[in-house]
Amino acid sequence: YNTMETIVWMAESGDQRKVIEIVQALSRFFRLTLSNGHDIVIVDDEVSCIENYLFIQKIRYSDVLEYDVQVAANTRSLRLPKICLQPLVENALYHGIKPARRRGYIKVDIRIQADRLVLSVVDNGMGMNQGKLILLRKSIYERKVGEINEKSNGGFGLANVHQRIQLRYGNEYGLFINSEQNVGTTVCLFLPIRNED
Repeated sequence: YNTMETIVWMAESGDQRKVIEIVQALSRFFRLTLSNGHDIVIVDDEVSCIENYLFIQKIRYSDVLEYDVQVAANTRSLRLPKICLQPLVENALYHGIKPARRRGYIKVDIRIQADRLVLSVVDNGMGMNQGKLILLRKSIYERKVGEINEKSNGGFGLANVHQRIQLRYGNEYGLFINSEQNVGTTVCLFLPIRNED
């Protein structure tokens, strides 16, 4: 909805080039997220999805957002559940960069480390103190599948990714979060190395 409002605003201001660019990025984003109905995609497709998402956000938040996406060549054809990265990046933007009210930076890094595929999202935003970090971890790690209620401490997107990964691959995989107030947050997603569906 926010992207649609941005498109309307750009159209009203007569910025046709930006309207075309954002509509094309949004179209590619939807195509990649739908993935012809497949639940498993290759890293390259997941990266393309997140690059389109970040391109759209960069247009919307050009005054506060910079980003970088780095992908190790040996990971590009590996397979993973789709829409693993977008919730992590969205969380970094909306809970890290935007509240900091200063120019922010998001780095997405994908590589193989210790026989696991590691997807990390690092931001230099607000971060959080240890108390909030403990509550967030608890809301992600201890939430029952599908549990969302008014007493939850946020982290719905992160909890969804964590639960999907653990249900598919087991408890040794999933999210790890670290944060420091006024420094930033790092979210790492650990996955098994898979070359097939």
